[in-house]
Amino acid sequence: YAGVGAALVSAYDNGVDLERLSEFVFNGELDSKLIHVESEHSAISALYGAYATGVRGFTATSSQGLAYMHEILPIMSGARFPAVMAVANRALSGPLNIWNDHSDAVSERDQGWIQLYCESNQEAFDRYL
Repeated sequence: YAGVGAALVSAYDNGVDLERLSEFVFNGELDSKLIHVESEHSAISALYGAYATGVRGFTATSSQGLAYMHEILPIMSGARFPAVMAVANRALSGPLNIWNDHSDAVSERDQGWIQLYCESNQEAFDRYL
């Protein structure tokens, strides 16, 4: 899993990615503590807290959720924490858009995070693992 060795998965469940990851944790396939938070901002803040105390963590988001995390992203990168976050690229809302594009990740490109992109579903799955 993307957070192999991650002791904490910080999740705001609004998508299939974290739903499946939750199943892995509950089924014992992923040895992590799963915390459900009230928003994407809280998810990235909990991840920051985990890394600040030496605990490895993971979260995932896309679109408006990534935009909601914006305030904390440069703080995470500035602290040099080796955080892992999966972003399923999706259009930013205007007023509603569920199509795939890179407007969410590209809008955060200058926040100090390394971004890796995949060519296929298989490559994305392998990176997620």
